[in-house]
Amino acid sequence: MTDLGTLGSHTAGWWNSTQGINPSGVVVGTSYDANGNFFGFASASGKMTKMGTLGGSWSQAYATNKKGQITGLAYTKSSIGHTYITSGPPGLTKCPSRFKGHLVTLRDLQIATFHR
Repeated sequence: MTDLGTLGSHTAGWWNSTQGINPSGVVVGTSYDANGNFFGFASASGKMTKMGTLGGSWSQAYATNKKGQITGLAYTKSSIGHTYITSGPPGLTKCPSRFKGHLVTLRDLQIATFHR
């Protein structure tokens, strides 16, 4: 087991969670920062990097593949959650609006599986 650290959270009850790992050892998940906001992260070689958002306050990272693409859920300025895909922080790309719900699986051929 490896302690990945946090994005700055220090208060009891704020959780950090890993959701995926790729063959290169990049781990993705969600961590709270020191202000109590949660963000998706990518962790590689002992360095945790915040994923950012789509203009809102929060994000989560759910999956990564061997190409290093990461997917998850990020919020807009209007607090609406959208699925995203990225090749690494920063720079999240909102998935087409026809994909409602969370992007939970990212296949190596850049095909995503969604659930509603």
